Amino acid sequence: MAEESGTGGEWTDRYEPVPALSLEDALSIIGEETRARIVVALGEAVDPADARPGVLEFSTLMDRVGVEDSGRFNYHLDRLVDTFVRKVDGGYRLNPPGNLLYRAIVAGTLTERERLEPFGAGDCPTCGAELTAEYPADHYLYVRCGDCGDFFHTYRLPNRGVRDRSREEALDAAVRTGRHETSLLREGVCHACSAPVERELRSDDPGVCGQRCEFDVYAVLACSACNAGGIGHPAQVALTAPAVVGFFADHDRDARAVRRWEPVVADAEAGTRVHDEEPPVVAVPFELGQERLTVWLDDDLQVTSADRSTLADG
Repeated sequence: MAEESGTGGEWTDRYEPVPALSLEDALSIIGEETRARIVVALGEAVDPADARPGVLEFSTLMDRVGVEDSGRFNYHLDRLVDTFVRKVDGGYRLNPPGNLLYRAIVAGTLTERERLEPFGAGDCPTCGAELTAEYPADHYLYVRCGDCGDFFHTYRLPNRGVRDRSREEALDAAVRTGRHETSLLREGVCHACSAPVERELRSDDPGVCGQRCEFDVYAVLACSACNAGGIGHPAQVALTAPAVVGFFADHDRDARAVRRWEPVVADAEAGTRVHDEEPPVVAVPFELGQERLTVWLDDDLQVTSADRSTLADG
């Protein structure tokens, strides 16, 4: 069991390998309440000097976890040491895998089920009726039109993204989270597990999205390992491209926060054209002020070219 010593050890221990675990062993270690509480207590301990994971002495850690039997506490702590927890000079702190586990716990995904009452989110791009945003305690925020039923959009938002936010702030957080995830997926990196992502344009119905939306072409992003990803309109993917982000910024708009039902995006979806090439290419036009930016996406959902022009008056 490695311990730190001296100033250099405060950093060098971070590069020491953490033992690999089988899934069975990992679940047997973390699947116990006291151990989970140890991880949370250490995760909450932050070094005020540089925001690194803090160190807690044995007695302090035991007190924060709320266990009075030192022998029992030591048994559970020892099960975590070397994998999720590191023993260092002055006490204990989380290993990188422990930090990842802590973040999953505090996100509330495993345990919490917050709800938000439905609220208005804007105008439906199809019929003009008010859209309704809902957060029904399943870690997803849904925006839909109850009048025409044509518009439906889903955002992943862990419970922690709702807590301490107003409903409008929660919707903004969901939009920004979704745009960030789409950006990583377009670049071939899974936002959930970092595995490679398969990307393609498809003109046939790719599944559940095709049941809710009728697009001429679909952008498909699929993680090769954990099945994260999504199916949607290419304009949603194009919003993450640097050329488009810059175009929006030039018009004092934040492409990370623009919502799919806003006219600039709805019009881009309606104006998208599929070019008869093999592999396929789509042209997506965005219009702001008196300018139009058209970007071409290839079958890997990468921008191959961009054209910026001034719109004709009238």
